[in-house]
Amino acid sequence: MLTRILSALVMGVAAISAIFFMPPSAFNLIVFIIFLGGLWEWRKLCAANYQVFAFSVVVMAIIYIAYTAGLMAPNHQAILLAIGVLYWLFKTATLPSSLRLGKSLSLFEGAISLVLAWLAIVML
Repeated sequence: MLTRILSALVMGVAAISAIFFMPPSAFNLIVFIIFLGGLWEWRKLCAANYQVFAFSVVVMAIIYIAYTAGLMAPNHQAILLAIGVLYWLFKTATLPSSLRLGKSLSLFEGAISLVLAWLAIVML
């Protein structure tokens, strides 16, 4: 129990320091890498093939590059976030039927969710 408390304290201090003291570009990259790790874990959970995983990573990388290169206008970011909110409302309403989705589609939906969550975090 003590180990968990100490780990939480160390990670909490590191996260708060990253949020307040890192340059935005470095923070965006670190959060992006963490989200790629989340997509990897989601791939293992869905037991999907590597081709769909690779496609999902490419989509995430394109959005990351477009955001960091300044190719996404602020109104495009807001539109993407609005689409994300509508997507989550739709998925919440249709959750029982979405549990029967195929592995590849579940992986791609997870990637979409992670991209939208990453975009929301970096826009804060």
